[in-house]
Amino acid sequence: MKNQIQESTQGEQMRELRPREEMLESQVDSELNSDEEPTHSVPKHPDEETTQDTASPSEQESTPESATNIAHRQATLDKLKELAQAAKNAEALGYIIKSFYELNTDRLERVQDTRASLLKKAKELQGSAQEARDIYILTKYTQTLGENPPSVPSIAFSHKELLKNASGELEISPSHSDTHGSNLTYELLLTNLAATKTQNLEAGSYALTATNASSDTSASIKARAISPTGAVSEWSKPISVKVKASVFAGFIENIDTNKSCRINTGTAEDNLWLDKVQDRLNEKSNDDPVTKFFDRADMPHSHIKRYALKNDGTLESIPQDADLSHQAMQKYKDSALWQCVSKIPEHHIIDIEFAYNSQEYLLKLCSLSPFSFDLNAYGYQGYTNLSGRGADKNGVISSVKVEGFYLGSWESVSLGGMQGSFFLSSNPKPTTEIDRPSFRTQTQQFNKDMKIQNHHEREALAFLYSIERGYLGSTADSKSTEQSKWAIYSWNTSANNTSYLYEAISFATGDKTMSIPVSGSDKRAKMFIYRGICNPAGNVWEFVDGIYLNNKLVYLATHEQAYSDETSSNGYTNTGHIVNITSGSQVKRTHAGTMIPKATEGGTSTNGTTDGSWIADGLRLCLIGGSLYNSAHAGLFAWDGAGLGVRGWHFGSRPCFKKTT
Repeated sequence: MKNQIQESTQGEQMRELRPREEMLESQVDSELNSDEEPTHSVPKHPDEETTQDTASPSEQESTPESATNIAHRQATLDKLKELAQAAKNAEALGYIIKSFYELNTDRLERVQDTRASLLKKAKELQGSAQEARDIYILTKYTQTLGENPPSVPSIAFSHKELLKNASGELEISPSHSDTHGSNLTYELLLTNLAATKTQNLEAGSYALTATNASSDTSASIKARAISPTGAVSEWSKPISVKVKASVFAGFIENIDTNKSCRINTGTAEDNLWLDKVQDRLNEKSNDDPVTKFFDRADMPHSHIKRYALKNDGTLESIPQDADLSHQAMQKYKDSALWQCVSKIPEHHIIDIEFAYNSQEYLLKLCSLSPFSFDLNAYGYQGYTNLSGRGADKNGVISSVKVEGFYLGSWESVSLGGMQGSFFLSSNPKPTTEIDRPSFRTQTQQFNKDMKIQNHHEREALAFLYSIERGYLGSTADSKSTEQSKWAIYSWNTSANNTSYLYEAISFATGDKTMSIPVSGSDKRAKMFIYRGICNPAGNVWEFVDGIYLNNKLVYLATHEQAYSDETSSNGYTNTGHIVNITSGSQVKRTHAGTMIPKATEGGTSTNGTTDGSWIADGLRLCLIGGSLYNSAHAGLFAWDGAGLGVRGWHFGSRPCFKKTT
């Protein structure tokens, strides 16, 4: 037996009797421990039973087999009551009690009536008992029949929905009126959820992990309390949890309060509304639960990896944490045949805005697979004014696809014949002025499928960045310290004369997110690396192709073949998006479903995207990021509308490669 018999008070008193009684008890226990059915055996006490998970009621509800199972168990229970009433001796009643203990009485009728019949018969036989053995059996194995069972425990679960393989937290607590108090233990009944153990639990918190579901399904949780003598409560009312097969995550942001809450990461931040100056779990380390979630193989972020791209279109994996001294990197170092690119995988997103209870919200979610999100189930019934990327069907939003591509792991700057994202061992200091057409031409000379980044590609990077960051934006002044791995060039920095510090151009190791000071005197100025992509914000104003502005109205190229500096309406589409900003101010919000700045009103260094923009009237090209040259409000959402012929040594771009078949 798994556990030794816990003796009753009467049993302990019997050990004080003479050897005859001690021998009797030893004989009974010996028979009970035997693997063979003895001539005179005693039923197991409930404390002694081997712990086994019983089938969940939800698994018994909808099949003919389930109904047959319930009917069979009900017939067994009724037969036990009948046999108990006819029992002639303690041994016979003992077998009946044993069967009663082992029977799964969940969803059966007349359970308490049967229990009362067993107790009544036990008292009757105890009154007429002639042998100590009979007293021992009746006392030891019927005491819980007359005990008031514990109250149903209280349980609460942290999530209404869980992604497959994700975890949530279950809280178990006794009823306040329960007289057993801290002496209780608890048992769980789980479907499509796993726990380290489900029996002999104390009150407290426990992690439950969703099954590896191949399709969306449901899970349930029930608990019951068990007293020290084995009396059990009824099962608690089940908690239902949806298990999503498509792993998606992101955040929801209240535009009015400037606070956001993560969704589906399985961390405490799924239940916390934080403003943009509050530390997140992934603020300083890459060894934290949020980063580990996005490192999952079924999240797009884990696929942002560096590759070596040859000018013939060949892609080779490279050691993600190797520097240029590594043996595997020697073939690429300072070679005009190879560039370093980071893979942005094909993924699916929901990127919408909506109104609810007179407040406006952003919802940004992503996954490697198509998925949907139910606004109603999440508590936003009655929403209005929904717009953005995602198909809405009565509150169930379906995702849209974003194509994959390879983006230069660091910026291109004016390096003459080495224009691009090369594996450079030196720290170049560009001085040649260059314009967008020159960047376009030099980039395309490397490979026919390479061009400079367009708005959609830059937007995809900013979107994935924001998902992992936990809010829409990037700088947030309070984060621009050496303590944050996300710190980039700050609004407040005084490092105006660090234009020569182009650390991001030289090869930086690692595919993690990190921040490196570029000035010994002012550590607020940073080189920022996001999952191996150097300086997506700061250091260099990056040209973006296929876009221009006319009096702050955004036009996008209809086809990549139309990329040029020709600003006629041919080949370009009027998006209707007006960049209504005051130059030099920080952007409060973006247009729904995009990363295009919408307005600066209300934007500050801690409110909104926290990134600055400079857009004047007239025809303008678009540059994104920031520059140490002029103390820009750097960030992924920092826009600069430059004149059509603008050129400068502190400008750059980023190559983009899409392999064609």
